Amino acid sequence: MTSSEILQQWQDKWTAGEPRWHINHVDTHLQKYIDQLTGGNSGQHILVPLCGRSLDLKWLVDQGHSVVGVEISTGAASGIFSDAGLSPKVTLVNSNLTLYEACEGRLKVFAGDMLCVSSDICGPFDCIWDKNSFGAISPADRERYVDICHSLLKPQGRILMFAYVYNQSERNGPPFSISTDLLKSTNGERYNIDCLESVDAVEKKKIFQLSSMEYAIHFLTSKM
Repeated sequence: MTSSEILQQWQDKWTAGEPRWHINHVDTHLQKYIDQLTGGNSGQHILVPLCGRSLDLKWLVDQGHSVVGVEISTGAASGIFSDAGLSPKVTLVNSNLTLYEACEGRLKVFAGDMLCVSSDICGPFDCIWDKNSFGAISPADRERYVDICHSLLKPQGRILMFAYVYNQSERNGPPFSISTDLLKSTNGERYNIDCLESVDAVEKKKIFQLSSMEYAIHFLTSKM
């Protein structure tokens, strides 16, 4: 699928209703590895790309951090605030991005294309929570996505990444398979990459009718 087709698919699925990948609770892996993501520090500035309508953002704000999400679907972006009982301030940033914000600016979500985000719009960030965002990006855009994320991170920034791993020849993404080897080939020059956890994705394997499928949690730390 092309980049524009993937973006349209996401928007169509949100318009049609709550997509099957949305979860109605805070991600348990984020809760488990929050100290790795934040370095055990409070008041971190955290980026959540392709965030959907995730409850993770408000949870991170409640833990004392400031959070910026980016989401292509306007409905999903605004839903983050309505789910939390918040009435966001809405600002048109440019023709590609609309900003929603609340909690005295500690919770912000840009509705628009992640590939249109730049360091003059937001950042720099202490860390990134990548909940299968890299696996949702078209392979043709991976290098650009990696460059953008890197440009938004502080020199000693950290990335906690959730991704699926399977035999890509068995199905077309998204989600695309993101193996440790692929991460090293795309991010290895800039980051140390550690796999914190790898677990059989039993339900997803059945849904996608794959011979095998795992989800992996990777932790990326700057080599600088």
